[in-house]
Amino acid sequence: MKILQNEFPKTDKLLFLDLEGTQYHHEIIEIGAILVSLDDEKRIDRSIPFKHLKVYCKPHEEVGKVVTDLTGITEDIISEKAVDYTTANKMLTKILGTFDSNLRVVVFGNLDKTMLKYTASFYSLGDVAFSTSWFLAKRIWDFSTFISRYVVNMENGGKAFSQLKLMEIFSVLPCGQAHDSYNDAFNLLNLYDKVTKSPEILADNYLKILLNDFNKLKESNFMFEILKRIINGETITKNKLMELLIEYFE
Repeated sequence: MKILQNEFPKTDKLLFLDLEGTQYHHEIIEIGAILVSLDDEKRIDRSIPFKHLKVYCKPHEEVGKVVTDLTGITEDIISEKAVDYTTANKMLTKILGTFDSNLRVVVFGNLDKTMLKYTASFYSLGDVAFSTSWFLAKRIWDFSTFISRYVVNMENGGKAFSQLKLMEIFSVLPCGQAHDSYNDAFNLLNLYDKVTKSPEILADNYLKILLNDFNKLKESNFMFEILKRIINGETITKNKLMELLIEYFE
């Protein structure tokens, strides 16, 4: 997709990442990560095996009842299954291989970046926990921000959709229990995958934005090119506009 080639032209791998954190300071207690390869169109290349990681991490504070109720992660699970955060980051570096500066870390929303930075603050500069967390934080690519340029809730003032609602719009079936970091990362992977293969859905929703938001209409490079064609004498019907939008997203 051209719009994704513009987002990260040199990137050939994406790390889909989801984190769960403690109730009070969002220190990381669970990491779900999936490393995938991309083809030339920035679509996921499923012929190359994914690399996976799911690991619990020991925090410096209690999990908190709200988080336990939401995620099912208890103090007993942390006590029995969690590793220290440095060990978890060594496991992450193993699936990453080299620290490729062109890697993009795909998350949904801005909380994961905050969690990486906060949790890194407990460790020294020379610790792999610090270096890996900051490496990932600097390469965050928020899928929510990206998709909200083209698909938003026009019935609610143009607000961004939740990941769950976007999955419904793009007909992506949820994977496993919600608020499990690995399941959430895999859901995000499947959503990204479906978006790259659904130009009709993108075109239909983007047209709604352009017809209802004059500021977005003014800022649209696509509509600028359409306007130039109309000025030059070309007739573009609504059906033709949809065809051009689908072509744009393909």
